[in-house]
Amino acid sequence: MLDTVRFESRMLIDGELVDGRAGKFDNINPATEEVLGAVSDASERDMRMAIAAARRAFDETAWSTDHGFRQRCLLQLQDALESEREELREELILEAGCPRAITMGPQLDAPLADALRYPAELIDSYPWRTSLGDALVSVTGVHTLRVRRP
Repeated sequence: MLDTVRFESRMLIDGELVDGRAGKFDNINPATEEVLGAVSDASERDMRMAIAAARRAFDETAWSTDHGFRQRCLLQLQDALESEREELREELILEAGCPRAITMGPQLDAPLADALRYPAELIDSYPWRTSLGDALVSVTGVHTLRVRRP
């Protein structure tokens, strides 16, 4: 069991830690009703800014087209989450009131095992491009290719 758990009260939007425009609210341990700390409360504007940042990242970076880059990012995040497993366990217990034994299986360890590793590995075998064959050439006049994007 860890002595301390670090809490970040701000939100990450467009690469910056920012306070929520709707103020803050108390994060309460449901088991003890102890206030763990105040956290940012997102406003509709915060939500729209986060969506715009995600859209921009999708459209203006290699995230959506460079499969190797996306795979490296997912695996790097998986490794970072795994390195913080015990901190995540303590946060889950404090914030959700989850019994420690449940975190050893379905609440943390099981989903974390392949949380991002599975989709990262799937990138190599996923059929991103599929020929629809010559059957549509007579209808469309061109060889047709189905392209899937994230």
